[in-house]
Amino acid sequence: MSRLRDLVLQAASSLWFVPLLITAFLGAAALATIALDGWLDAHASEAVDIGNRLPWFFVSGIDGARSMLATTAGALVTAGGVTLSGVLVALSIASGQYTSRVLRSFTGNRLHQAALGLILGSFVYSLTVLRSIGAGPNGPFVPELAVFCALPLTFLSVAALLAFAHGVARSIQASELLAATAQSTLQSARLYFDDEHSLIRPQASVATAAPPPERSGIAAPLSGYLRAVDRETLASIAEELDGLIVVEQRVGEFVVAGQCVASFDSASLETMPDSTAEQIIRCLRIGTFRTIEQDPAFGVRLLVDIALRALSPGINDTTTAEMAVHRLVEVLCIPAGMAARPSQVYRNGQLRLIAPRHDFESLLHLAHEQLLRAAHASPRVLAAVAEGWLDLRRAASAAPECQEALQALDDFVASVETWMSDAAKREPRLVDGARIDAALARLKL
Repeated sequence: MSRLRDLVLQAASSLWFVPLLITAFLGAAALATIALDGWLDAHASEAVDIGNRLPWFFVSGIDGARSMLATTAGALVTAGGVTLSGVLVALSIASGQYTSRVLRSFTGNRLHQAALGLILGSFVYSLTVLRSIGAGPNGPFVPELAVFCALPLTFLSVAALLAFAHGVARSIQASELLAATAQSTLQSARLYFDDEHSLIRPQASVATAAPPPERSGIAAPLSGYLRAVDRETLASIAEELDGLIVVEQRVGEFVVAGQCVASFDSASLETMPDSTAEQIIRCLRIGTFRTIEQDPAFGVRLLVDIALRALSPGINDTTTAEMAVHRLVEVLCIPAGMAARPSQVYRNGQLRLIAPRHDFESLLHLAHEQLLRAAHASPRVLAAVAEGWLDLRRAASAAPECQEALQALDDFVASVETWMSDAAKREPRLVDGARIDAALARLKL
């Protein structure tokens, strides 16, 4: 992933970038319409004077135009305040009810961004046009076309405010939030586990060489989460220098400034050039927070966090936890139905890159390890987990090359059966034994 794409993704998920663009565009549109009005006043004849020909359609007079624009600007700035307040309320509810890590789905919502930008942009448009009304070089100047354009912008702003209120009411619902998170994770998982174009395996006649024991380490320039790894570029760099690059951490892991984040070895180079180290660092995106784009494990973590929060004693919302389990199964069906992707990248039969990756087994444990412990007293959630595992088994069985996923699923189910039985014996008052037995029966189907 290039640095430019990473910056674009960060800006697109912020609450200021799109509204700022819309506001700047409408401010420029105000200046353009005022200039057009000035040109028409100076060059147009009386026969094409639109304001005089359609006085019922355009505002005439300095006082009337000022009064309308002042009223419009005051209403729009009030609506902008209401919109921002609604966003803050939605963020507060989502943070308390679910988890603070889902706030990016609210700030990155295109409806919220467009509504805020249209309202604030219309306010800037009205102020800009209002300032131009007054005495001009040829007498009193009223930019009738610019004043008229303020009316449809006001109507659109009212519609945007209504759409925003509807969008906020929907976005704070658990089902909508889970669906949006699952959709983003599904897109990431499809790209992550279907990355065959850059994972060229060696031919059968070429032996797989083990990585050299000693390599030149490359320190992380700052502390943060490894957001993305540009595997193709790294493999190309290693091929050009006839060497091997090893990424020490998986995407989503935290690295400390100065810690070895990657290493390089080349038989043709005694010491690694500084330019090569800089090239490798540019292929590793490190930031203060995790993103889903190349990290489906983070999306799985978000769904698990929502389920854990729903199962907490303070909230005790088993329905939300059950829906989160359904979405987890939907996401895990992607890696369950695909063959495991190797962490090695070969070019022309030579090992050029080793970059550790998540597989189905790691995502399976991430999705259910904490969830099962939190759901020990919720038979409905345990039953949803059992049904989900059956769906995962069907997804893995449909792909003959996914025997590793099937084996991982069987091993995990066996360990969970033991844990659930022990939990029922240790905490008979908290665990409904009959319900647990029913859940275990589902797992053994």
